Amino acid sequence: MSDFIIFALAAVCGYLAGSINPAVIASKLFYKRDIRDLGSGNPGFTNFKRNFGNTAYLVMAVDFCKAALVVSVFAPLFSRFGHPYQLGAAWTGLFAMLGHDFPLWHSFRGGKGVMVGVTTLFFVNWKAGLVAIAVWIIVLLVFRFMSLATLSGAFFGVASLPLFGTEKWALLICIIFAVLVFIRHSENIRRLIRGEESKFSFKN
Repeated sequence: MSDFIIFALAAVCGYLAGSINPAVIASKLFYKRDIRDLGSGNPGFTNFKRNFGNTAYLVMAVDFCKAALVVSVFAPLFSRFGHPYQLGAAWTGLFAMLGHDFPLWHSFRGGKGVMVGVTTLFFVNWKAGLVAIAVWIIVLLVFRFMSLATLSGAFFGVASLPLFGTEKWALLICIIFAVLVFIRHSENIRRLIRGEESKFSFKN
């Protein structure tokens, strides 16, 4: 199998898997509403929870599973054909994240790709994944802003990758992950600066 086929197949499958957005599907199937027309309009965990309650945790689980499934298929395949496992994980995860953000199945109106990115980070380097989750939890508990917790986790998770030994191209792709997360949170950043960002509630 040529390098082009491996990279192309991982990109296409990653994108198509990432394009499956459980928040959009669940909101239409169970609540007869499109989550993208409610609240912030983002088809992700936080907006889904604010509108529909704890069903959002199922949405989060599906986002985790779709990323884990496609990355766990292609990362070993890359390794089998002489490419770094970390590169295979990062490359596949990047396109899964792009699929989540700009989904083919949902008119290219997607979420922010956070859960897909974090899941991929665990496959690239589980220690960096733990750093991201730890920072996310601490910031969320202290400040109660989901966006700030997400941005902090993305930054420190990716920043920790060189400390644990990461293949250079995989590291570059993970930096792109973080940049994409910040871009997708641009409005949240502006609200944080203006002091208008809503705090996260663990209750329904």
